[in-house]
Amino acid sequence: DGYSVVFVGRPNAGKSSLVNALLGTGRMIVSHEPGTTRDTVEEVVDLGGVAFVLTDTAGLRRTTSAAEREAISRTREKAAGADILVGVFDRSVALSDEDRQLLEELARRPSLVAVNKCDLPAHWSAPELKWPGAAAAIVETSARTGAGCDRLAACLVELVAGETAVQRETPAISRVRHRVALENATDRLRAAIELMHVHGDRAPELVAVELRAAITELAGITEPLDNEEVLDKIFSQFCIGK
Repeated sequence: DGYSVVFVGRPNAGKSSLVNALLGTGRMIVSHEPGTTRDTVEEVVDLGGVAFVLTDTAGLRRTTSAAEREAISRTREKAAGADILVGVFDRSVALSDEDRQLLEELARRPSLVAVNKCDLPAHWSAPELKWPGAAAAIVETSARTGAGCDRLAACLVELVAGETAVQRETPAISRVRHRVALENATDRLRAAIELMHVHGDRAPELVAVELRAAITELAGITEPLDNEEVLDKIFSQFCIGK
């Protein structure tokens, strides 16, 4: 689990390359031919100790291709459910009506703007976007050289922290160590349940070992817990030794 971040923009703006730069891999297929990405592709990444699910999407444009229209429909569906949108704009080509429409959509959502391909001659500058959000939300990047990618990652972390934190309907397990601790605690609790199914109330000491381990894992992400107090409450519900 993690914060859902969906990269949106015109074809060939560099969305796949930016996602790859943040992942540090070549997971997303990259091509100079527009429309290469035809489906959404997700990868989990730890940025500054926070878990994000990065989603690469098909480019947004008018098209007569039925397959591409379906891919664009999936992009919009994925974007609608995202915690954060990253609008990717190619600075090496002129701004289009689609770019301006996307800016209006981004202004209504928790989002960042990546002014990409800053290593190439510029057709426009960041102030020309007239981005209604905070100036800090604009990051000049080059997926090819890596310029600005660290700043983009830092902005994502900043966006989910502090007073302007992204709000979710369900809590995100955003810290990687928290997720690991919860997974370990879940495994211990399952082991305790299995022991109870097998032995009933005849092996409370074995169940207690697993429960103590689960409590220890949870204590790493919550206030310190009194193991014995918790165990007393649990075992008070059993008729042990009868």
